[in-house]
Amino acid sequence: MRITTREDARIELRRLEQEERANRRLAAPQDEEEMISDETARLIAASIHPGESSALCRFAATGELDADAALDELTIAKLPNHRMRWVIALWAYLEWRDHPEPHSVGQRYAIEGQ
Repeated sequence: MRITTREDARIELRRLEQEERANRRLAAPQDEEEMISDETARLIAASIHPGESSALCRFAATGELDADAALDELTIAKLPNHRMRWVIALWAYLEWRDHPEPHSVGQRYAIEGQ
């Protein structure tokens, strides 16, 4: 991003802060079957969305999800290789959120905790 105004600088700083928070969350040890949280999914979406009118941006800003559109955006996303872990985690989350199965990861833990 080319920074020419204070607003550009503010936007870039916010983007970098979101990336750092997402990196910290994904760097934390997770069970292989553990789903990322809603907040982590929204942080990733905020960091990689293709523009303000995108489904990923809307999800990041509001939590409102059009999973099919967001998955389409991930399919065509042009991201550096070091962001692939983000894409994989977000993809799994979007599919789970759009089509939760009776014994999905989150529900399984809720059942075991009863």
